[in-house]
Amino acid sequence: MTLGDILAALAAIFIVGASWAASVLLVALAFPRPVARAETALRETPGRCAGVGSAVVLVCGLLAILLINVAPGPLKLLGAVLLGGLGFLAALGSGAIVRLVAGRIDDLGSPLSPFGSLTRAAVLYVAAGFLPILGWFFLIPAAVLFSVGCGLEALRQPKKSVAALEVMA
Repeated sequence: MTLGDILAALAAIFIVGASWAASVLLVALAFPRPVARAETALRETPGRCAGVGSAVVLVCGLLAILLINVAPGPLKLLGAVLLGGLGFLAALGSGAIVRLVAGRIDDLGSPLSPFGSLTRAAVLYVAAGFLPILGWFFLIPAAVLFSVGCGLEALRQPKKSVAALEVMA
C-alpha cells in the first residue's frame, strides 16, 4: 500500500463525513415539520426510538443486503430502494438529533444564529463518529438506530393541523 492509497482512503472518509453533515443539515432545513416530530419522538420516547430503529435496521437492512447480493436484476433494485429508504429515515432522524443538540447549544448561551448552532451541531454529530473505537463501534451504531427509529416515528405520527403547528412555532 502506497502513501497515495492511504491519502485517498483518508480523503474518501472525510468526504463521506462532510457529505453526511451536509445531507443532515439539508434535511433539517428542508423538512422542518417531520424533523420536529422526530425530535419530539426522540425527546419523549428515546427507548422506543432505539427499539423501533433496531427492528427496522435489522429486518430491512438484512433484506436489502440479501436482495442486492443474491436476487436477480429487478429485485436488486428493490434492495437498493430499501437501502435508500433506510438512508432517508436515518437522515430525517439525524436531523432531529442535530436539532436537539443545536437547541442545547443555544441553551448554553451561545451567541450563534440558529443556522450557526445547527451547523455546529451537525459538525459535532458527524465528527463524534470519527473517534477511534468508541465512535466507530458505539456512537455510529447507536446514532443509526436512534435516527432510523425516530425518523420512522416522525413519519408514523399523525400530522397535526396547520393551526396547531403555528401555535407550536
